Amino acid sequence: EITVAEMLKEIGYHTSIYGKWHVGDLVQIPGGNVGWPVSHPGMNGFRDWIVTERHTSSLLPNCKCSSNYQCAINGRKYETLFCRNYYHMNPYTKKVEKYPKQVFDDSQFLVDRFEDFLKQHNASSKPFFTILAFHSVHSPFLATPYWYDYYNKVSDKANRHFLGTVSGLDEAIGRVRKLLQEYNLYNNTMLWFSSDNGPQKGEPGSSGGLRGRKGTVWEGGIRVPGIIEWPGVIEGNRKCSAPVSTTDLLPTVADIVGLKPPEGVTLDGISLVPLLHTKTDQRGSNMNFAFHIPKGKLDSQFGAATVGDRYKYYAKFHKGMTQEFYLFDLVSDRAEQTNVSSLHPDLTLSMKAELEQFLLSVNESATQVGCLHTHDRRTSKNC
Repeated sequence: EITVAEMLKEIGYHTSIYGKWHVGDLVQIPGGNVGWPVSHPGMNGFRDWIVTERHTSSLLPNCKCSSNYQCAINGRKYETLFCRNYYHMNPYTKKVEKYPKQVFDDSQFLVDRFEDFLKQHNASSKPFFTILAFHSVHSPFLATPYWYDYYNKVSDKANRHFLGTVSGLDEAIGRVRKLLQEYNLYNNTMLWFSSDNGPQKGEPGSSGGLRGRKGTVWEGGIRVPGIIEWPGVIEGNRKCSAPVSTTDLLPTVADIVGLKPPEGVTLDGISLVPLLHTKTDQRGSNMNFAFHIPKGKLDSQFGAATVGDRYKYYAKFHKGMTQEFYLFDLVSDRAEQTNVSSLHPDLTLSMKAELEQFLLSVNESATQVGCLHTHDRRTSKNC
């Protein structure tokens, strides 16, 4: 295994991450960890980092409230606030510790850390790689008083908070772009923006008419906003119809800096350099998705899909067998309403075979790790 940060750190990049980690517990927990074994960013190529283990509120996330999470902000009381501690590597003790400072607006807090990082970067003149893993707009939604009041014509409190966190995130992203300009880094910096999944069931948010939501491999669960900005290289205001994935980040960066993955490492994604240079508007290969395969076993019920430039093969599995399957033409049927598998039997069979091979590969990788992500402490002692 290799991360983008590890790859770039090896060739002199200054690497950092701020925000949501969610790739393992940060400290050892007596009696067994909730998720993976301890795996903090410093163990994965990041030099500077301040992160939470999992999602948290975008307002007052750093557990500085009372035990019942009742907080007062500018005289306004927020109840049942879900919070999670930030952690960092103490520069003096070299140990992973709770970040000691209070956090108010999480999105602005993360941009503050990015600005601190840019000041250091400007002094060292090293190339850099940074991940800003914003907690907005993940639930629980809590807008700052300013943005909450901005949407005072919205009667539903939950939607009002949701819209406020969206605007707060938009403001923060604008500040990131402005900082790159102020530090004369704008033209030569590639900026990726992406959501991680569609809206959660029962929560505010829209899938734009697409089928399904978070927790599914329907388009409403896996098709998300994606923007790449690189003024010195990419022609602006261009739309690309080719499907891409966050798994394409590592091979794209590797291609740009002229690195190859270590021997024996197989990358899931592809380089997007041809797309960036407008040499093509087609991906030319399929992407594979699956959710949720508990404990790395294929004998449960879950959904999986293979997505290409035009067609998508979707299947439900139960006890290792295909329970039902569909083929959709995503060009004419983005909402996945019409099964056209009978019209394209050969394509359906080939995509089916590719998806099944992908699932076997995922299962093998999970088995090799030896401990899978679980929220059940009773089953995590083997981690």
